[in-house]
Amino acid sequence: MTSQKTFRMKKKLAKQMKQADPALDPPENRQHDQIQRKIERQKFRLEIMMKKRQHYFLSNSGMLAELHTKVRIYQPGGMPPISSTSKPISKRWRILLPHGSYGTYPSPRALGTYKVVVEQYRQAAY
Repeated sequence: MTSQKTFRMKKKLAKQMKQADPALDPPENRQHDQIQRKIERQKFRLEIMMKKRQHYFLSNSGMLAELHTKVRIYQPGGMPPISSTSKPISKRWRILLPHGSYGTYPSPRALGTYKVVVEQYRQAAY
């Protein structure tokens, strides 16, 4: 057999393998292909949004809940987050939630001087 004929046979075999029945592929390959397709779709969406100058937030929607609920869970006693002022964040700033709707930031509570524990902070540093 000549090398040119061998090359053509290899090329033909590779083409046939690409067209093979996906049911005959091992499950790992199919899962890998599905992940690759999802990644390509996300890249495509991101490129479109960047062209339109829109913001895109990547999130695991299965693990995220409404921001207000999440903030309240992690704050002691379910209180609003602490800030240097109780001035709310501007209404023009919104949060893109995992299910596609928009939410507003919760109003923070001001940090009072009685909350500042400088001495305890110093002791913890030693």
